[in-house]
Amino acid sequence: MAKSSELKSGIIGYKVLAATRQGITKQAYIIKTTEDRIRLVPLNDWHLGAPENQCDLKKLKAELDYILRTPNTYAIGLGDYCDCAQKMPGSARIFL
Repeated sequence: MAKSSELKSGIIGYKVLAATRQGITKQAYIIKTTEDRIRLVPLNDWHLGAPENQCDLKKLKAELDYILRTPNTYAIGLGDYCDCAQKMPGSARIFL
């Protein structure tokens, strides 16, 4: 693996800013770049596994391809990636 001083750009480390017994609540990422700015693309609400084609896999793939091929572009995950709710038999309510 290359030393951080040899990297032209990319995430070179992170620091935990706050944590609880349940897990990390805040992190700071160190990004080294040769540019004067970076792009952050929010990724959220994919709902993989949702019924009736409610997840647009073509759009998701296009977003991921854009992030991978565009220099100084990073993703920030905001949750709701999978749709894990299921309707219980004989009930109109949805349970996890």
